[in-house]
Amino acid sequence: MAWEQRGSRSYYYSAEKVNGRVEKRYLGSGPVAQAAAQLEQMDRDHKEDDARPMRQDMDRLDALDTLMGAFHDAVEHEVNETLTDAGYHRHDRGAWRRKRRSRQQEETE
Repeated sequence: MAWEQRGSRSYYYSAEKVNGRVEKRYLGSGPVAQAAAQLEQMDRDHKEDDARPMRQDMDRLDALDTLMGAFHDAVEHEVNETLTDAGYHRHDRGAWRRKRRSRQQEETE
């Protein structure tokens, strides 16, 4: 996965996680190491190409989620305003309840 410089020479190492720890594996410094580096680069490119459509889908879903959140907030605001104007209230952020009216208020209406 990485060429490391040691003195005037370059050595190719592959690193991977094993039981939560990163372990390096020496792959050489000559043509075999260059071939291994090219193979690993091709593998990374292939994985990236496979992941690109999923990332694009996730970006589209994130944009849709943002729009739906804004729509939800606008609808919730309108519902709250309408119910409040109609004489309802929410006790302790619970269910909407009709406000109680005294007998004097009922007689004047």
